Amino acid sequence: MLDQKNEIEMSKDLNHAKASTTKSQRSITKANRQVFGRPHLYVVQRSTIAPKGILSKSNTEPKQLGFEESKEGRSTMASSLEDKALSDTDVSSQGSDAEVGNMKKMLMDTKVEGGKSAWATTLETLGMSDGGKKKKGDILCDSFAEAMKVFYELIQGKDWDFATTPFDDFNATKEQLFQAFVHWSRKSSDDGEASSYNPSKALRRLEAYVEWMNKNCKDMNLQGSTMKEAADNWKMKITHDKKGRLVWWIDIPSLDLKSLKQVPPEDTLRLFVWMSHMIVFDKGAQEHGLVLVEAMGKHTGLMETMTTVSMDVGTKLDRLTIGILPIKMEACFVYNNPTWLRVIMALMSPFMGAKMRKRIFVVPNKTEPQAYFEEELGKENFPTGISQLEGSVEKDMVAQTLERLAGKDVITDEIET
Repeated sequence: MLDQKNEIEMSKDLNHAKASTTKSQRSITKANRQVFGRPHLYVVQRSTIAPKGILSKSNTEPKQLGFEESKEGRSTMASSLEDKALSDTDVSSQGSDAEVGNMKKMLMDTKVEGGKSAWATTLETLGMSDGGKKKKGDILCDSFAEAMKVFYELIQGKDWDFATTPFDDFNATKEQLFQAFVHWSRKSSDDGEASSYNPSKALRRLEAYVEWMNKNCKDMNLQGSTMKEAADNWKMKITHDKKGRLVWWIDIPSLDLKSLKQVPPEDTLRLFVWMSHMIVFDKGAQEHGLVLVEAMGKHTGLMETMTTVSMDVGTKLDRLTIGILPIKMEACFVYNNPTWLRVIMALMSPFMGAKMRKRIFVVPNKTEPQAYFEEELGKENFPTGISQLEGSVEKDMVAQTLERLAGKDVITDEIET
């Protein structure tokens, strides 16, 4: 009954989002012409594409873009979700809107584990994107060391064996796992430095993690030596940027989406769970956060993209990466975008946490990706084989880890023989 009520409301929200986005497009385009003289040069507020968000005419310099500003400013480079509403204003979105409607109907009609619709489950997960709020009685600590001490006191008596967590592949320990959750609980000041830690919140997240892993990974083979085929199919890469943040690269145009549909769903789930733990145990990700860079592909169809992974696996992965793992996403950059993306963003944005909305940046198609990401991430950190980027990192963390584990298997086989 609740799902049905939610879905009726969501249908209304879709129409509202479309109408509001169109209205915002007209307002922003007009304002940009007045301020900059050219509609493709603009600065947007950090509030992103929330349906009623518009560009303030007084904004002649970038403000609240989610990163430290350079003295020169970033008026031609900085962007957020609302950019997409402008970057393709000369392209009709009529077909895109129809695709979005079909996609939403599919989400509403598809039931996933637990009997909920995929749509209701997705919205519930998006609501978890800010990591939950501080609760009455939570313990706050000024330092990481103090927070770890309190955290260990809180978990005393917990009977967790973490049998499903792939520690060995990453030379990791339970202590490193606990550290990841405490790092995740930090609240940062305006300069990006941690101002406090909430070990009580870290415990709640850890409990959710234990429950999810026990439920979904109990009989799953998470040994890295079994991941190469799935990893080769998905071609995802991991490096670090100039600020020490971990960067997860996903390049949709390089993928054979039809072949990916033939990959067993459990193999896709295994790969993402395994790679997620590579991120969780990474010191850079723990201390500085995660940056996601995704090349979409201008000619990639919405339904083709949405059906690459089964709905059940997709909702599980959403829940794991957004609502379960101790990973702080500092920024998500999306580039080389299809025309339907702006409508998707307008539809989903109201249900995301405020912090998550502020961290999503859609790079306009008229912006040169190489220059943009050199400024944001540092050229020396680009992996090779990513669309529209000239990279120099031949072996990223995924390739290095798989190579190391393959060598370990060879040594083990030689000992056994």
